[in-house]
Amino acid sequence: MDPTASIIVPAYNSKNSITRCVKSLKQQNFDGSYEIIVVDDGSKDDTAALAEKAGAKVFSQKNSGPAKARNFGARKAEGGILVFTDADCTPEKNWLEEMLAPFKDKEVIGVQGAYKTRQTSLTARFAQAEIEERYGLMKKNASNLDWIGSYSAAYRKKDFF
Repeated sequence: MDPTASIIVPAYNSKNSITRCVKSLKQQNFDGSYEIIVVDDGSKDDTAALAEKAGAKVFSQKNSGPAKARNFGARKAEGGILVFTDADCTPEKNWLEEMLAPFKDKEVIGVQGAYKTRQTSLTARFAQAEIEERYGLMKKNASNLDWIGSYSAAYRKKDFF
């Protein structure tokens, strides 16, 4: 049975976060089937081995950056909906369910998820404030997004390509 969704995580030298990320993805409150794909982007650490040990399908490529890693993972994906997050993210248990809910509307092509940070540095807090302001603006015109952040994004596979 093909999975409903494929979660794709580009990762580069992410040994300090990839296990937490994959474990949070495996613990999603979601009734459908989904796969977790980590694309190791030429890491020089144990990222690939740790991701595999945590339960992800792992594919590797020469270091080419996160965009190419996402696209590589999308080509390997079996799910009809591609869901993206980053290796340093720890999605909450209802993240996948909420990301996929808008796709019940056949007109929806892509969705953007919310972002919260546990970082306490002043720079991180300012970046978070800017992101929250952007979310507020997007809510006013939710049917016409002009920007989707890759740390929490989903697209119909047929439309992604």
